[in-house]
Amino acid sequence: LVAFFDWYFKLAEIINKYLYQMWMDGLIYGFCGKDEAEELLRSCPRSCLLVRFSDVDYGKVKISVRYRNGVLQHHWYDHTDLNARSLQKELLSNHKFSDIELIYPDINLEAALGSRQKRHGNRKPRILNPTPVYFDNQGAATSAF
Repeated sequence: LVAFFDWYFKLAEIINKYLYQMWMDGLIYGFCGKDEAEELLRSCPRSCLLVRFSDVDYGKVKISVRYRNGVLQHHWYDHTDLNARSLQKELLSNHKFSDIELIYPDINLEAALGSRQKRHGNRKPRILNPTPVYFDNQGAATSAF
């Protein structure tokens, strides 16, 4: 059994390290159980997700999702997952969330987190044809036998 203050301070640490901007933007619901999350999502007219803190699993962030077909699912992330990739990028790029339109209650997901489309407009073309001078001062690192 984990003491409440340990639970609370672990989530405060996760917010400060990984979720600060989402927290400040009001995109995280907070402490919420599975049943409450499902009840909230059933009231949404469109596909929606709810970012919440787990009431059962220590130090985990849960994403409760209502898909377009009405199916409800819950996905969890712990601090090691969030250390590898930001939750914002995960929500935008993971196929599990590709048809989600809103963050609970009615915040447009792409407006809040950014576009799902990769930006190619500012990329400069690479020069793949080096001049012969490029190779003049290069040789093999291994000796010839």
